[in-house]
Amino acid sequence: MTCALYDEYILASALRVLRIFPLCDRCLGRLFARYGINLSNELRGKSIKTYIAMMLAEKLSRGEDVIELIRELGPNTGYPVSELYKKYVSSNLIIKKCYVCGNKLNTLIAELAIRAREALRKTRASTFLVGVKKDSIIEQKEKEIAGISGIDSWESIRREVKREVGKKIQVSLGLKPDFKNPDVIVILDLDKIEVNVILMPLYLKGKYLKIGRYISQMIWIKRNGTKKYKLSIEEECRKLLDLVSGLDIKIHASGREDVDARMLGSGRPLIIEIRNPKNRNVGLSKIHEVFMENPWIRVVIEEKASPSAVTKLKQSNPCKAYRVVAFSEEKVSDMELHNLRKFFMNRTIKQLTPKRVLSRKKEVLRIKKVYEVDARLLHPNLIEFIIWCDSGLYVKELVHGDDGRTTPSFAEFLHKNLTVLFLDVLKIGSIKLP
Repeated sequence: MTCALYDEYILASALRVLRIFPLCDRCLGRLFARYGINLSNELRGKSIKTYIAMMLAEKLSRGEDVIELIRELGPNTGYPVSELYKKYVSSNLIIKKCYVCGNKLNTLIAELAIRAREALRKTRASTFLVGVKKDSIIEQKEKEIAGISGIDSWESIRREVKREVGKKIQVSLGLKPDFKNPDVIVILDLDKIEVNVILMPLYLKGKYLKIGRYISQMIWIKRNGTKKYKLSIEEECRKLLDLVSGLDIKIHASGREDVDARMLGSGRPLIIEIRNPKNRNVGLSKIHEVFMENPWIRVVIEEKASPSAVTKLKQSNPCKAYRVVAFSEEKVSDMELHNLRKFFMNRTIKQLTPKRVLSRKKEVLRIKKVYEVDARLLHPNLIEFIIWCDSGLYVKELVHGDDGRTTPSFAEFLHKNLTVLFLDVLKIGSIKLP
């Protein structure tokens, strides 16, 4: 049937759909989600149905024959077109259930919101994000209608459910939505009417210091199942699990020093990732108390961080300052050290992977830079070096040469056999450069 109602795009599209599919107000309104500002889909759909009823009534008043159109639309549209159907077609009208949601969408949203609220109350979260599983039966039917009708102004039911459930969570619990770094993500299953709350990791940004030696960054387990070193930064950080009721912990650091090296100065940048934390609203003062007992390891937490901070930390390539105490088999003079300081000013260093780590790392050539070296004699056979250099430079090998695998080296320049006795990291980041 051709009538003037088809002149307008929205009405024409709505009529084309409603002649085939019965739709509730929400599911009809969602097809035209791009039209109107600050309108709910339910109001949008109800308005379209009301306008259709008004136009049909106007056509009837002018004597136009739209009875057949009313007969088609009545069972699929419901109120208020149903009133025209009862008056002009038959009082015996059975309104069909919505093809998409079965007239259950309002109830579904309310039920999911209740379940989400109950689950969130156990989390002590402050921020949240709602997600909906893809490819539910409702979503498949919705896509079917959009495909058949050719309407391109629709929004996914997943988006509507996320929005509506999110609003109810905000009102009932006072939580704030966070689209970048939420405390929890609420996953809704439209088919099973289930809610799954995922606790997002808690990220704590800070630094660590190693006052003693032979402290590993990660827990080092030997083949016999025992720890190779009594202390580790990872083990110290695991003390936080009880405080936040977390499941597991992972540490992210800006590189790592040798086990026998101390980490001094202001410390090495660190981010602690705590997985599945049930109590994330813990103050920094409480966190600091956890790390006060160990005299050999200091962990200082500065603030909470976002997941992107981990990427930024891993991509950072700060310069470093080291202190090395080395033993020379032959005596060394002040003049030799003076010449060494001049030679290694802004000196490019080529290093093959050290022999000591070849068993776990590939053979590669690293090209790094030494910016400045201070050197002084503690004894004719004992030298203290202060070295400013690129991150990733193997400092021990810079000193002893690693049998020529690092060149130039201090040993190569001095023509003497040098043995590293002590190594300390003094500073990471903004350091003295020539």
